[in-house]
Amino acid sequence: YNWKPRRKIIFCSWDGGEQGSLGSTWYGEKFASEIQSEVIAYLNVNVGVSGQEFSASCNPLLENLIRSVTEEVQYPNSNVTVRDTWIGECDILGSISDYSVFAFHLGVPSVDLKFSGFYGVRHSIYDSLSWMSKTIDPDFSYHQTMAQIWGLIGFYLSTNQLVPFCYSCYAQALNNYVNIYENMVPRGELISSLEALSNSVEEFKRAASRIDEDVSHISFIPNNQARIASLNDRLIFSSRKFLQTEGLPGRPWFKYVVQGVSIQSGYEGLPFPGIYEQISIGNWSGAGYQMKIVTEKIILVTEYLRTNRHGNTVWTIIWVVGGIALLFLCILIVVVGRARSDRYLYQRLA
Repeated sequence: YNWKPRRKIIFCSWDGGEQGSLGSTWYGEKFASEIQSEVIAYLNVNVGVSGQEFSASCNPLLENLIRSVTEEVQYPNSNVTVRDTWIGECDILGSISDYSVFAFHLGVPSVDLKFSGFYGVRHSIYDSLSWMSKTIDPDFSYHQTMAQIWGLIGFYLSTNQLVPFCYSCYAQALNNYVNIYENMVPRGELISSLEALSNSVEEFKRAASRIDEDVSHISFIPNNQARIASLNDRLIFSSRKFLQTEGLPGRPWFKYVVQGVSIQSGYEGLPFPGIYEQISIGNWSGAGYQMKIVTEKIILVTEYLRTNRHGNTVWTIIWVVGGIALLFLCILIVVVGRARSDRYLYQRLA
């Protein structure tokens, strides 16, 4: 079909999953600088089909894209879309899987997709092609649907001129996370830290709203590659700034402060994991320090999102004013031309 992606797509099949996701972790650490400077997103399908219920865990930047894609894909053997059968809310990334090095160590927006159900045969002799073809997905229609969802997400990420990230979704997620801790923390404990965290999220919301405005307005301005590149940089690299150099308490390899896996269970996804773990062990001073770190990171990202926005606004005004001036010039030409035509006709009749 002569289609060529605007951005490179790399397909990976990892080894060593049960040995601490050895393959993907080695790759991420080996090529960390290239990944952080060039990779837009990581799409993970580990257990693609083990049932009939669709779910997704993701960085909030990808939520809107996942919802829109599931509206395009038909649910297997039905007349409804996958979105019609799904609650439409993505879970927090948790567990230890191949996305861990990308999401938690390098700050790359990631998503884990699955059709799940009762999966009591995992890691047993019954976890086989026979079990899949006879019990779970006899016509492999759920596998086909997963491939369509996975493929369309990759298509839009690799093809759209502006990266389809949703910072308003990210702002809403941050707000939800703060609400969780407002209900967890006893009165009198960490009130000032919580207020500072909440205020930083409010500022982030405003910046996210303006980014959405920039995205919606930029499509009306042709041949503006420099501005598009500037906006894409803010869309892509803001997430990297949520990495904390020293890492989470007791595990420095995990550097992403917004989402993480529980150190107790190894599976549960946590919002602001550094804060959660300090509260869970009753370390209020440690929780306050982690809140300070998260607050500083949110402020840093907010400032980055606002970078060069004034210049973008100026260009928008210039284009709008220029368009209005051109419209009036066209009207003037028509009026003058009509007046000359009427004068000529009058002279001929006289």
